[in-house]
Amino acid sequence: MSEFTYIAPKKFINSVFGGQKPNNKDNYRVQSLLLILGLGEIMKRNSSGPISLHNNFALIPVQPSTRMTIREIMNLIFPYNSIGEIKRFFTSCYQKNFAFHQKICNELLTSIGYMEKNNPIASFVSIYRLYEQIALSLPIVTLIRKAQFPVTFNDYKQLIDNKAKSDLSVLKNYSENILDPNIGDIDVEFDFSNTTSPNKYVSLLVSLIPHGLRSTHITFNTPVSLRIKNKHMQMIVITFRNRYFHYLFNEKNIDYNDLPYPEEFLEVCNPLFINFYSQMYLDLLGSELYIWG
Repeated sequence: MSEFTYIAPKKFINSVFGGQKPNNKDNYRVQSLLLILGLGEIMKRNSSGPISLHNNFALIPVQPSTRMTIREIMNLIFPYNSIGEIKRFFTSCYQKNFAFHQKICNELLTSIGYMEKNNPIASFVSIYRLYEQIALSLPIVTLIRKAQFPVTFNDYKQLIDNKAKSDLSVLKNYSENILDPNIGDIDVEFDFSNTTSPNKYVSLLVSLIPHGLRSTHITFNTPVSLRIKNKHMQMIVITFRNRYFHYLFNEKNIDYNDLPYPEEFLEVCNPLFINFYSQMYLDLLGSELYIWG
């Protein structure tokens, strides 16, 4: 369970999205979608009051959250589906992949909750767990997007690079080769201009990208900022986790000299990490809608 609970805007409780508790069970798809859109409030356990959400992670780049009508959400997230299709999907299919969406929702709630509570390190831990969890489901998106179902077992095996862990290999393959180029090829910027050590943070980000890939993965950089293609965000997240949180013997690990203020660094990075994750989650929702809608 998360340290946080989610409070949906009242107008969504009995809306086309199926509400918070259809048939007396939590609809975790709805909650995750509204969290990504920055709608509603969160409450930390033993807290004195709720906190409003401030970021719309469905937009690239991340934008401040604003009030949205149900029609505006439909146009943004489900522009090619009717209200009837969306209502049927969220109300009749909420038990499909139920445990998966429950885990995703709790991790998303925790990552955004700690971000709002100014605890970026705790937020990143949940962000990384989100990336690992979504990677296990991306073959669903892959099969629909790439193979349109008539795929053989050998075709499926080719999605996985045997030189690495299967889930993260699929994540890399999906991000770089399958994700919609209109999302993956967008330049995203890490802007450290308002931090105390911008040069150090830019250098650290550069070091997370293999030397031979920097000319193609880095699209623009200055002493205080760095831009990469959105589709390479997963590389930054995974490599940072491995070098900072998971000490690897005889590897280039991140120590205090490299990153004296990790909270400040992650305050800039975490919104971009969640932003990319949100695009993957919305892609997954679209695939589920295609199958069951």
